[in-house]
Amino acid sequence: MDRFPAAARAWMMPLLLSMLGACTQPGEKPPEALQPLSWSVEQPGPYRVGFMSWELSYTPAGSSQSRIIPLSIWYPTEDLSGAATTYEFVFNDEDSWQNATAAPAAHADGYPVLVYSHGNQGFAGSSAFLMRSFASHGWVALAPDHIGNTLTTHSSPRPLALWLNRSLDLSAALDELSGRAPELLGEAVDSSQVLVTGHSFGAHTTWASSGGLFDRQRIEDRCEAGEFPAEQCTGELLDAFAAGGRDPRFIAGAPLAGKGSEEWFGSNGLNAVSLPMLQMSGSADAGAVEGVWDRSEQVDLTWIDIEGGCHQLFALGACDQVPSEEGFHIVSTYALAFARHQVLGDHSTEVLSLLDGSRLLSPRVSLQRR
Repeated sequence: MDRFPAAARAWMMPLLLSMLGACTQPGEKPPEALQPLSWSVEQPGPYRVGFMSWELSYTPAGSSQSRIIPLSIWYPTEDLSGAATTYEFVFNDEDSWQNATAAPAAHADGYPVLVYSHGNQGFAGSSAFLMRSFASHGWVALAPDHIGNTLTTHSSPRPLALWLNRSLDLSAALDELSGRAPELLGEAVDSSQVLVTGHSFGAHTTWASSGGLFDRQRIEDRCEAGEFPAEQCTGELLDAFAAGGRDPRFIAGAPLAGKGSEEWFGSNGLNAVSLPMLQMSGSADAGAVEGVWDRSEQVDLTWIDIEGGCHQLFALGACDQVPSEEGFHIVSTYALAFARHQVLGDHSTEVLSLLDGSRLLSPRVSLQRR
């Protein structure tokens, strides 16, 4: 799996701490001179990356049955070595170290949080490059496995509830992390202001979790037409769709290479989103975000398109026209800049010039904003 160079992080943290003239011990706050908003969004942060996972059980709205989902988190560590992580028994990540010691939070309110939704038949670590980027800057990145729609558990055809449960998975995961962070990491996370993002099918999840309104009547009509089995189309589930997946803790969204489809949100459902949104896409991924710009005309939306980018530029990489490291750098930089601005109130020239398009990170990037 492509990843940020470990060597860069290996020397940055000791050098930075030696310049500050102090080292922190587990559980201690970093020295005041350690200013996370001074770290360039265009470079990996000063921390290495820890990883841990566990399972959560909850009962989704519209259902009477509990749902068990694995959760994964990536977080900052000052450990100098660790055991590599493997996702889905196949994908090796040497730069995410299992059960590493968490570094003290660099922010007074605790670790800021990124919540991620994987794509169809994906897994929590599908976009591990993005999780590592945020963790290296002192964030906790949280991702559930959407059971029933992962690489090893997918159902075909996809059940109706899945289109809502993915958002409910994110909210349940955030509840769980908020409660267990002091136990797992030694400090709290700041779950009051969170960035939500997702790749492909996860972009649908991002729009729903950000406040996109499902078109209940359209879904009911599809049920009556036999698109979904009658036993799935309960009144309780249709009412849950009408209530939606909006989580008020999410204050900004970043859908990646995917869209809020008209068949789920109707012609106007995306305009219910009142959050700032950052949509990213690749020019070689025809149709991935088709129609979103026109159907979200009332949304505070920034759209970044990457020339030559394929669908997996935002996940596992290996695009024909864009080297993975180059693409990952573009995606991580814009995502982190957006997160820093929206969640942490970063108004630095570096961040704002990227987000308003006055400075493009790469000749591959085109940007539209309204």
